[in-house]
Amino acid sequence: MVHLVARKSTINFNERVRLPRPLIDRIRAPMSGLDQGWRSRFCTDAPLVFHTMMPEGFRLKVARNHLGHAAPGWFVKDQTIGLIELLLGYVLRKTKRHGDRLNLGAHPN
Repeated sequence: MVHLVARKSTINFNERVRLPRPLIDRIRAPMSGLDQGWRSRFCTDAPLVFHTMMPEGFRLKVARNHLGHAAPGWFVKDQTIGLIELLLGYVLRKTKRHGDRLNLGAHPN
């Protein structure tokens, strides 16, 4: 049996992007391989400019804060909800290996 353990009490799945997007949305927040928006577009289209011309402190701040934690994609929601047990609001306290299995000790936050 598969269990999903998460510290947060909810899972916020990303929404599917509606295509084609209106022209004004494409101008305001262009698509990139990372996300929508000009900052993401710059990072994917000009990574060497970002790496070689920006100060290290700025690069580290952007890397820590720009995208944040990744949310699960819309395409896994139907494969998750109702099919596997979700332990939300839990934290792992211990692990123990039993042959080819791993037992996890999870407790509510």
